[in-house]
Amino acid sequence: MKYSSLHGHLFVDTDMDTDQLLNLLINKSNGIPGYLQSMSTDSYEIDLSTNDDFDQIKRHTEETDSFLYFRYCAEVDIVEGYLESMYIKEIGELLQSLYSTGFRVVLACEFEEELPNKGFFL
Repeated sequence: MKYSSLHGHLFVDTDMDTDQLLNLLINKSNGIPGYLQSMSTDSYEIDLSTNDDFDQIKRHTEETDSFLYFRYCAEVDIVEGYLESMYIKEIGELLQSLYSTGFRVVLACEFEEELPNKGFFL
């Protein structure tokens, strides 16, 4: 394994409610619903939750760390046994898809250098 951890924090800026965002993630990734506010694909699992640091004002600033205040912060992990390079590719595709829909998204992780736009879509 190239990285000590393939875990990531996916920050998503939207005013959608949790169920709407979860359904969108499922649709964009051809995933399946999981337990409570989670979903999975063949390559990754996402556990969606609201961000404890959410701040209505700070999330709209031009600062590069504004993502820390987005409404949602999801835990993202590779499915055990899945190929690392394919996981990174598919997470990158999800980020691009969310951004093309109009969301600001950031994936904070060890492998962000390998992601499109280094995982930052602001």
